Amino acid sequence: MKTIFKYLLDDDFGGPFTVSMPAGARFLRAGEQGNSIVVWAQVNTNFNTIEYEFYILGTGWEIDTPDFERFSFIDTVQMKSGLVWHVFVKSPYLWDGSQQ
Repeated sequence: MKTIFKYLLDDDFGGPFTVSMPAGARFLRAGEQGNSIVVWAQVNTNFNTIEYEFYILGTGWEIDTPDFERFSFIDTVQMKSGLVWHVFVKSPYLWDGSQQ
């Protein structure tokens, strides 16, 4: 079944950290809910679940992972507290579940 799900990201900003979701997820947006960062993704629940690797970085933070060019930008989240976070994901899968 194709649907849109919300996923809670780790509150330990930086990264990398992983979240399980169906292969081929299409990331739609990131935002704040209840002082946490979440992402919304279009997923197909018939696909196998894989681990997606995320980074949440603050403005001006050093990017210290050697393969960061493989990460895609999802969104910038402005928290009610005034902090600004930039959300990135690394995914080797396409929407149809095949590997890139």
